[in-house]
Amino acid sequence: MRSHWLPVLVVMGFIVCSIRLPDGALGVEAALEDDTYYISVDPSDPEQGKLDVHGEIDPGQLGLGQTVSVSLSVEVHELKGGQPTGRMWHAEVFYDDDAVGGSSKLFKRNDGPEPFTVRFDPSVYNPDIDEGIPVPPGLSEDVEGRMVVTASYTGTGVPSGETTVTAVIYPELYHLINLTTPTSPVSLEAGDRLIYSLSVKNAGNMEENVNIDIPLMDYLDEKGFETSLDTYRYTDLRPGDTFNSTLIIKAPLEIEEDEELELVISAYTDADDPETLEPASTSEITIDLTLRRSRIEIPETPTDTDTDSDNENPYNPTPGPGNDIPAEGMSNPILLIIGVSVLAFILLLLAFFIFRRGGGDGGDDDHSSLVRI
Repeated sequence: MRSHWLPVLVVMGFIVCSIRLPDGALGVEAALEDDTYYISVDPSDPEQGKLDVHGEIDPGQLGLGQTVSVSLSVEVHELKGGQPTGRMWHAEVFYDDDAVGGSSKLFKRNDGPEPFTVRFDPSVYNPDIDEGIPVPPGLSEDVEGRMVVTASYTGTGVPSGETTVTAVIYPELYHLINLTTPTSPVSLEAGDRLIYSLSVKNAGNMEENVNIDIPLMDYLDEKGFETSLDTYRYTDLRPGDTFNSTLIIKAPLEIEEDEELELVISAYTDADDPETLEPASTSEITIDLTLRRSRIEIPETPTDTDTDSDNENPYNPTPGPGNDIPAEGMSNPILLIIGVSVLAFILLLLAFFIFRRGGGDGGDDDHSSLVRI
């Protein structure tokens, strides 16, 4: 009898192995390494908008002759302050085994878990066929992406269905200061005044305390220039906000020599990079500044205490060469000439009347002195 047990056990084992799992008993599962991720949104970062999220698909225990095909898809919805914005972030999902390729894989009996990757990458975005948008730069810290990876499966001898796995993607916090002002080369001559309007923007997603530094101001002050900057520091600058400051440089009345300088203007954060201990963000502008040798002559204005080379006391002038001072009581020469001429005319007229009266034979005719005028 014992010789008959061996064939029976073999047949029973074959039957057990070939039994199909009932509906709903298939064990396809999806899993991610973590449920929270961070992505760079710093526009100055070459890795901005790039992120790989890793996971795996486990097809479960398949019986003899059973196969299951698992297709992956992903959606990432953007929320701000916990409320949907209506935007979706573009991402693609694929199995890591490029030999099979794509987002679908056929699992057979004895196949183990297969790794997959969800990739965020602006460089592979195709606006003609892809849904959503690349992760935007400059997102504030109250924005997040809700990611849902769906594994849809169907196969031979197994039921169809789907399973999902989710994660939240937050924008990384970053510091970024942008400084702007005209940068064209400029030259200054004696008496010139230069005015720059500086604009500093907090392009990061954190509040910042920002400082402005212009080392050349001290050097110019030592050379007799007048320099001023109305705002050296701004505190609690919110993300996206801007503040302005005005730089004024006024040249003295004399610049003694030609000089080529660099006007360096820097804006930097109070916050430090923990690795370098340098400011977390710095924005710097360099302007070529040329000083021209020049001088402005200002004529002296006489005052009551001024002295003259020919007159020691202006209130008691002493006549000298080139300094003819009219005598006291004398009038303007033109008026004097006119007065003399009028007086001479009157004397001639009187002499004419006297002459006419005394002319002739000495008669007493009353009409002998009439003159037609």
